[in-house]
Amino acid sequence: MVRILFVDDDTMMLELMDKVCQLLGYESLRCSSAAGGLQTAEEQCPDLIVVDKQMAEMDGIQFVHEVRHNPQIAATPVILLSADRNCGDQEEARRVGADGFYCKPLSFDELEEIISTFVKAPKAKSSSGTF
Repeated sequence: MVRILFVDDDTMMLELMDKVCQLLGYESLRCSSAAGGLQTAEEQCPDLIVVDKQMAEMDGIQFVHEVRHNPQIAATPVILLSADRNCGDQEEARRVGADGFYCKPLSFDELEEIISTFVKAPKAKSSSGTF
């Protein structure tokens, strides 16, 4: 079964993503801290990581940097989420190695598209929402 790790300090967002994953037939792993997310990624080897850009202890950019420099999980696709639609954030995310950048809140369809794009057989990527 496909496992998706969600890392966000907003517990309501984590619960929502968990419910959507269940409806889509995927397993959801949830962490409310970046440090916990890194540990869970190492231990559980998820198929995809979705991380919030703005978190208290370590932001999503630093999280992506840490993932990319950890040989055990470096190849895992990482999607960065942000409530801010700043294009500079997209450039920074790309520079540290994020596989995509999406704006919150995600719709049911957007999450399904992200999962099918980055986990299953690749589909043609649209220019909106990904790089």
